[in-house]
Amino acid sequence: MILGLAVRNPMDKIVKAFETGNWQHALDTIAIVVGLGTMLGKMMAESGGAERIANTLIGWFGEKYIHWAMMCVAIIVGLPVFFEVGSYLLIPIAFNVAKRTRNRYC
Repeated sequence: MILGLAVRNPMDKIVKAFETGNWQHALDTIAIVVGLGTMLGKMMAESGGAERIANTLIGWFGEKYIHWAMMCVAIIVGLPVFFEVGSYLLIPIAFNVAKRTRNRYC
């Protein structure tokens, strides 16, 4: 806005450029993906899927190496999705792993 005012553009053109340049692109693409990722993470937590994944990880890696298991899952989940969606998917898994292993660091 400061740059627009500095070059003496009318205020309505500045606001229009700001809306179409920043917010429209974000709302068109990212908001839908983040919203769906949030819903998927909540469904995974409520349905028991996150607990099942946590139990499987603990079975494969053991409680001693659970931090490596979380790293592997984060890489697998993080490659195809946005950061926000990946974090929404991993939070229920991390909480269940921490609750099951009584480890506050994973």
